[in-house]
Amino acid sequence: MKRKNRVLILLMIFTLILLLVSCRSNGTSQREEVAKQQFKEELETLQRLAKGQTNEVKVKEENVYLVKKSIVENLDTGKKYVERVEKYDAKDNLLSLVSNRKNGELFYYEKYQYNDEGEVMKSTILREPFGAITRTYSYDKQGKKIGYLETNEKGEKCGEGLYKYYEGGQLKYQYTNDQYTKAREEIYYNEEGEKERVIYKGLMFDTVSTFEREFNQQGVKVKEIEIKQITNTDETILCTTYFNDKGKKVKYIAKNGDTIKSWYEWEYDKEGNRTRFISKDENGNIESVDEYDFDENGNKIKHIDKELLENNTWWIIAWDEYEYDKNNRLIRILSKDSDGIVGLITNYEYEKVNKGGRVNVKKSTL
Repeated sequence: MKRKNRVLILLMIFTLILLLVSCRSNGTSQREEVAKQQFKEELETLQRLAKGQTNEVKVKEENVYLVKKSIVENLDTGKKYVERVEKYDAKDNLLSLVSNRKNGELFYYEKYQYNDEGEVMKSTILREPFGAITRTYSYDKQGKKIGYLETNEKGEKCGEGLYKYYEGGQLKYQYTNDQYTKAREEIYYNEEGEKERVIYKGLMFDTVSTFEREFNQQGVKVKEIEIKQITNTDETILCTTYFNDKGKKVKYIAKNGDTIKSWYEWEYDKEGNRTRFISKDENGNIESVDEYDFDENGNKIKHIDKELLENNTWWIIAWDEYEYDKNNRLIRILSKDSDGIVGLITNYEYEKVNKGGRVNVKKSTL
């Protein structure tokens, strides 16, 4: 089958070459010049496919320094599978990430390429149902990111981004355009790094947002109101976020007129770790709560996601407990049911790769 596809591709290449030669020999109009350029781009794509090449990032194994694996074990069935594999270089930059389903089928992946300064020059991310999308970045002489271009598996342009800065180096303007989702967004920032205006144009609706803020005597932001106008319907959504004296979010309420659409609250411990995330209904009644516990090193050791039922009892949706090694690396997650019984265990392995390409397996343990 692959051989037949290769033959078809080569025939298409030959046909396109004949068309290009014909255009060159007879003189071309402006329309023919455009067509010729399209032929040329398609020819380059076909040539790449014929050679089995794509524009995706290729991770060089000699650059891999550390491999991190998560292995899930189902205690009821006794079955195990590799859920995720991450590869890092010697500077702790993520080179690749691969996620698999229970049956071993590929579910998702990311790949990255860096320059000597550690800046991402290229990335490839699997975005279903669109396939692998490769983003190529560009930087100015000061190392500030000035833009990116996205291409699909055929090398066709499918997205772009642009960044502009103040003379002091702060981000001033950000533009993104995703041709698959038909989403285009422009964000304008002030010199303090706060958003001043956001213009969004999408497939279903368009919005324009402006912002108002309040600060305390110490200059800490305590309140922010996003005034979001939906231009298609002339509706105005007010999104109000409240902050504590350390600048962390404590409450978010989104209102359409007098109707509350979203209501969230956050709580923290004295170290600033988030201990509770609360979702409420439009009347301020609790619907669900995420609770978190941390150790003395700031590592998350427990997460419980629970929902309040109509009979005023709690239903535990998820219950995870986390274990770490002496280097504060995550080594195990125990996933429990609503009765606190362990059903799944996720073990993490860290493998250092020697310069010669050999793997020195050292499983991290307590």
